Amino acid sequence: QLSHIGHPIICDPIYVIKNSYGINSQMLVAKRLHFVHPIKNFELIIEKKLSSEFQDLMKKLIRENG
Repeated sequence: QLSHIGHPIICDPIYVIKNSYGINSQMLVAKRLHFVHPIKNFELIIEKKLSSEFQDLMKKLIRENG
């Protein structure tokens, strides 16, 4: 688990950490998933644009942690 290695998920309901970022939902996001369909055996690639809330949080974290 990410919390165990020092990288907790913000707002995780089990491993809750307080955050000073004003975030009220979990920040665990997959930008791209790539796998083979288990029954039909064809490749699936699913991509999603990261939300502006997630992008803003990443910018803050990068500034704070260099």
